[in-house]
Amino acid sequence: MKKYVLSFCLIFSIFFTVYLTQTNVKASNSYEITSFKANVNVQKNGDAAVTRRITYNFKGDFHGVEFREQLGDMGGISDPDVSVIENDKTISLTKNNSKNDNTFYTSTSNDEKYTDVYHRVSNKKVTFIYRYKIDGLVTNYNDISEINWTPIGRGWDVLLHDVDIQISLPQRHINDFHSWVHGTTDYTNNVSSKNGTVNIKLDSISHNKPLRLVTIFPKSVTPDNTYTVNKNKRDSTIKKEDKLAAIVNKQRQKSIVTSYVYLAIFMIIIIMLYLFVFIKWRKQPESHIPEPSKSKDLFKLPEVSPSMAKILLDQADRADAQSFVAELLVQQNKGNVKITRSEDTYEIEEIKFIHDDFFQFLFKHVGNGKKVSIKQINEYPGEDLFYKFVEWSVRVAKDRDKYLSSANTKLIDMLKNFAVITSVLGLALFGLTAWYNGKGLMTATIIALVAIIFSWSIYIYGKKHISPYTEKGNAVVSELLTFKQTLTSINDIEIAKVDDLTLWQDILPYAVALGISQNVLSQLRTVFGDKISLDPNFSVLYSVALFGGMSFVNNIPSNGDGFGEYSGPSGGGFTGGDGGASGGSGGGAF
Repeated sequence: MKKYVLSFCLIFSIFFTVYLTQTNVKASNSYEITSFKANVNVQKNGDAAVTRRITYNFKGDFHGVEFREQLGDMGGISDPDVSVIENDKTISLTKNNSKNDNTFYTSTSNDEKYTDVYHRVSNKKVTFIYRYKIDGLVTNYNDISEINWTPIGRGWDVLLHDVDIQISLPQRHINDFHSWVHGTTDYTNNVSSKNGTVNIKLDSISHNKPLRLVTIFPKSVTPDNTYTVNKNKRDSTIKKEDKLAAIVNKQRQKSIVTSYVYLAIFMIIIIMLYLFVFIKWRKQPESHIPEPSKSKDLFKLPEVSPSMAKILLDQADRADAQSFVAELLVQQNKGNVKITRSEDTYEIEEIKFIHDDFFQFLFKHVGNGKKVSIKQINEYPGEDLFYKFVEWSVRVAKDRDKYLSSANTKLIDMLKNFAVITSVLGLALFGLTAWYNGKGLMTATIIALVAIIFSWSIYIYGKKHISPYTEKGNAVVSELLTFKQTLTSINDIEIAKVDDLTLWQDILPYAVALGISQNVLSQLRTVFGDKISLDPNFSVLYSVALFGGMSFVNNIPSNGDGFGEYSGPSGGGFTGGDGGASGGSGGGAF
């Protein structure tokens, strides 16, 4: 259950972060706007010449882009001149409705001016330039002139990066010059009375956040403006905007404080987690991963059963169907059962009473009391076969605690869980900081990355240096590793040194359980040839291990978690084989 919760948290954090920094994705094509610049030159009559430079980074094939500007209360917007900068070359586009490459077309609908630009592009950066005139951008009141404009509206499809908006008034050295920004708290607003300019910069702004600016200055700056309102506006505007600015600044400070609170909480949690790990680790007895021993007796049988050997090497909590095959071969070697080929199946006959509930269930409930065939097992309709097998798989693993250290295993699992938790918290910290305090994002990112790298490094180190075995388990597993390594790389010369099929008869169940029987059987055939066929007992063992033919595929899974999950090699599965303002802009790409 913990794994599912942790996985869910990780996936949620990833999607949350992606949402905060989303880019537009359309099938295999996507793009982002890497730069958004606007220069607005205000004239003495209150009109303005606007130049927008929008840089797209296209990934995939696109036909062109769309740009739209809201009219609002402005007097009007002229048709733009459109050009494109691609590969350091400027291309002037032609206005017509042909939709041919390097053309554009304008239209007006629902109080918006649309410009559709047709310029085919594939996998490169392109800058689109729009030059047009806004009539009546400035309104003259009795005591001031005002620009109340939304240069960025809600109509953009993607996040806008590197936003730079500059408004230049037709006069320098201006007194009583003020400007306010609405829509975001993460910006710089530089008002230069000396130069008569307002410069607004943002690292980025979301596609669904409009940016509005209010700028006031003396009427003398735009003396020829015919857009006038007969009322005083200065004092009420300053009072209103200062009040809003105070609220925004308070929100900004609160957001910054909130982001650092989250950062502090993150660091405290990580420190506490790993302080706990350190204390826990210090209390654990020193344990190291076992290395294969240098035993002179390469074919010494392990002191544990084949099924236990598989459990120990897999660090499993129960046996699997492959292990049952091996244990059946052990019973054959002991003379407790007799396995014979019968037409298209194998029959298992009980010769001596086996004190095991699962074997007795097979003989008495699946078979006829003394015999059971693999075909009968595969065609048995009851679910009790599955549950009896699970009981057997757990029962044969009952002594695993002598060899596997639950404390060490829990410590390794703890290190992994803490690494996952650290990753989840790190991603959450990144997302929350991006939301509350963009300027602190770099600091939060570095701290989160350091914590994540540190946590996974500790886990990798722990997994490499903390043995999951007890002292006795280390000794047994070391022998098992040697035994498995020997059988895996064995050749016919080494097999020929042991000219006793009885010994190989005892070795074969281990090869089956450990999934390395194919090489052993191949070398045995090379060395002993027909001698295998002449030994009826070994012939059966050889046949079962090599060709399978006994399959629990439809009834018993290899991991005990569900039906139909165990698959053996070709030939069948039961086997030991290997297995308010005016304006507002928007746009997109197509």
